[in-house]
Amino acid sequence: MQRSTGSPSLGSQQQQHDVERIASSPVGESPVRCLICLDDLQDECEARPCGHDLFHFICLVTWLEHRAACPLCNGDINEVRYEVSGNDKQGKIYKVPESNKGSDASSRLPLRYEDNAVQKRRRIYRDNLYSLHIGSNEQQLAESAYKELSPQLLATDARLISRARAWLRRELRVFQFLNTARDFSQDRRPSNMEFLADLIIAMLKTVDFQDSSGHAEGIIQEYLGRRNTQLFLHELKAWLRSPYESLSAWDLNVQYREANTLPRASNEPNPEAMQCPTVILKYSEPAGARKPCSTQAWRLYVFKDSEIVDTINLSERSVWLFGRDERVVDVVTGHPSCSGQHAVLQFLYLPAKICRKQGGEKREWDRKEDGHGGSVGLYLIDQDSTHGTRLNGEAVESGRYVEIKDKDLIQFGGSRREYVVILPPA
Repeated sequence: MQRSTGSPSLGSQQQQHDVERIASSPVGESPVRCLICLDDLQDECEARPCGHDLFHFICLVTWLEHRAACPLCNGDINEVRYEVSGNDKQGKIYKVPESNKGSDASSRLPLRYEDNAVQKRRRIYRDNLYSLHIGSNEQQLAESAYKELSPQLLATDARLISRARAWLRRELRVFQFLNTARDFSQDRRPSNMEFLADLIIAMLKTVDFQDSSGHAEGIIQEYLGRRNTQLFLHELKAWLRSPYESLSAWDLNVQYREANTLPRASNEPNPEAMQCPTVILKYSEPAGARKPCSTQAWRLYVFKDSEIVDTINLSERSVWLFGRDERVVDVVTGHPSCSGQHAVLQFLYLPAKICRKQGGEKREWDRKEDGHGGSVGLYLIDQDSTHGTRLNGEAVESGRYVEIKDKDLIQFGGSRREYVVILPPA
């Protein structure tokens, strides 16, 4: 991967300024560190039966995929206890799959797997492939449900931050211009990748990566380039939203539009692969996906026989997938004429020059300028549904982004339900 020529030098004063500006680190005694990744210990767990507990949960689970033995004492591990809180002394239990036990103890195996995984991830960036969207709704099973993210959640959930660090440690290896002679585990002096990982973790806790301003994208693209950054943030969101406990399980299940990058079944049973049903997904958010600004409180009112049966705060997410398949959609449309993945409502950022030309006029009344020369609009996309999607009574062309305005009425298939979009005055 090649870096943009205008990138600032890593390790510069600008980097230090970015870190200090986004988050401050407490000064005190040396923190306890995870014995696998050597980062500060936050999302700790306990290996059983030996009882050693100086590991992040995600680090230990990843280790156990290659060798079902304690990294500290080399004793066999049958299960891992995690998420132990003051009110819940028992916590949760992760059972080590039988297929992991008795595996080759070669210390090179995890590295060999990770090297192969990094090569595959490098191809994702080379071909600019965006992982396909899986929605979240209240009807999904808790163990397989995807979750929505916010800085508030990430600031208080140590396990999410641990998962983010595990992903960043591997993903940043994709960008060869960040690599140095030493590896993460070989030297505790800050490396280029470590610095950028710390910067991103600090931002995760304070900044919504999809807010209308594009603030996070603007900072990170100085180091990775704009094209890489847009895909990088999309994939980070996809991983953190997913229910998978290890990167290998996510690798097995994540889907991309090209057939040769769709997940393939493993030769060995993988319990985590069963967490999400095998559904061929249809939609991926585009590079310009963002949430609307805070003054735009987009609402969707669902009517049936002139009565409001549901209200959806559209501004909470950048994308909403509608359809009958409750396993993968954000909004379940139960009518039998609706397709499994029927249509999408997508918030999308457009540069100002496109906004001015669209429709031959500049329509500022239905878009809110974000202060960076562009605006975020709402768009409807039919996903090649069997019985179509209608906007204000007219059929919508499949696969085409159609702009949605205040008081527009949407209908899916033959359903009598009417979905009315409302944008209250700021």
